[in-house]
Amino acid sequence: MIDAIAAYEAAVDEIRRTRLTKDWPNEAVGRVFALGFVLEQFRRNLEDLVKRTAEVQASSLGSGDNAPG
Repeated sequence: MIDAIAAYEAAVDEIRRTRLTKDWPNEAVGRVFALGFVLEQFRRNLEDLVKRTAEVQASSLGSGDNAPG
């Protein structure tokens, strides 16, 4: 996913550099750039989920209680 976001960011940089969107309606341009924000936020949320999952796992293993629930 990190590679995909990096590729998207590189593509957006290229779009900006070449001014490809200069003739697009504002709404379309906004959607392209908003997608980058959404992807970055999704990446952060996934990182947070991984950290919280690791904390829960460490807590469960540390308590000696491996039973679910």
